[in-house]
Amino acid sequence: MPCETNTCKNSCIYESLCENLNSQITVYTNSGCCFTGLLVGVSCDALKLVTNTCVRGCNRASRITICPIDEISAVTFCDT
Repeated sequence: MPCETNTCKNSCIYESLCENLNSQITVYTNSGCCFTGLLVGVSCDALKLVTNTCVRGCNRASRITICPIDEISAVTFCDT
């Protein structure tokens, strides 16, 4: 999911995400969900996060989360 020449309909958020690849972000979706993780990929259609979850005694487990760009209501850039 590399950042390429911008022909995306959500160009403002796409460009902001591209500028923050490999940064910690929090994504808020239109359905009210919230995901925090390392932004590892962006395309015109979706972003890819590596998120961590606590499982059984707080052992960390990494998960890949793909979120469609059209479903994003807000993004917090945690490293800036």
